[in-house]
Amino acid sequence: INAEYMGFVRLHKIFAKHKKMDLQVAELTKGAQKLVLNVVVSTPNRLLKLGEAKALNFKKLKYLILNCTRNIKKQSLLDFKDTRFDVLELIRTYFAEPLASNDM
Repeated sequence: INAEYMGFVRLHKIFAKHKKMDLQVAELTKGAQKLVLNVVVSTPNRLLKLGEAKALNFKKLKYLILNCTRNIKKQSLLDFKDTRFDVLELIRTYFAEPLASNDM
């Protein structure tokens, strides 16, 4: 990370097990005006909930990385019905229109 961005870059690990939703919303919205980059590691469901709470602004998102690596049981993120639905809902809700209009 470039030295000029130090102090403005925040990394967030956001899973339902680690913190309650209201704490995560407060953490993400604190100092958002100064934020140059946010790196969020999360589940698709938590991303949806944080988007609904307006804690994440997907309009400024440049990259969405989905880890679809197969685990030891040969399962990936998209093999599970619930997470597959959440991924599709995330794309439909926040990315389908910008992608169709070439705004991303």
